[in-house]
Amino acid sequence: NDETDVIDNTLGSFVFGPETAPLGDGSAQMSVNGSQRRNIATYRFNDVPLEDIDALTFSTYSQSAGNGSPASERSAYLHFNVDFNNTDTWQSRLVFVPSLNGIVINDDWQTWDAIDGGNALWLYSGAVWPTTSEAEVGVPGTTAKTWNEILIDYPIAETRSTDSWLGFRVGEPYADGFTGDVDEFIITLNDGSNATTTTFDF
Repeated sequence: NDETDVIDNTLGSFVFGPETAPLGDGSAQMSVNGSQRRNIATYRFNDVPLEDIDALTFSTYSQSAGNGSPASERSAYLHFNVDFNNTDTWQSRLVFVPSLNGIVINDDWQTWDAIDGGNALWLYSGAVWPTTSEAEVGVPGTTAKTWNEILIDYPIAETRSTDSWLGFRVGEPYADGFTGDVDEFIITLNDGSNATTTTFDF
């Protein structure tokens, strides 16, 4: 529950489908109304330098039933707690929103590449992007940066050590409701000597 920061496994479900899920059988499904924000997440990827993330893909299904307007902009989206300067303090989240990187199609599975050769667009959940010698002053968090720009502006950025939250949210929020599904989350880490791929099959 992203409103209270309390783990509550009743807020989502593993379901069959919808239709043919990317990895077969089913997916993780969450529904929201009003100001509700629901997540499915993991804490297992801590202290990961962003430059070591070679691949980051996932699939979503946005249901037209119960989906308000504009339907073409609504889907589950990926975000994680970021540590720009290796201090392990709360520094908000990096956010990959599918509608910023393509057109969301209702009632169909879509796969999103959150790296896309460095061209994937990300937002920052803080008011302004942090300033470094490489990053400009006062850039609003709502101004998208490509993955490559983030790596250049924040060369030592990584996932947090003690609060390494990474996952998917449904609800931005949507006053008139939304139901969305997630499946086939794939992350590949490569430290230069070893590459490891983890696949989450919901």
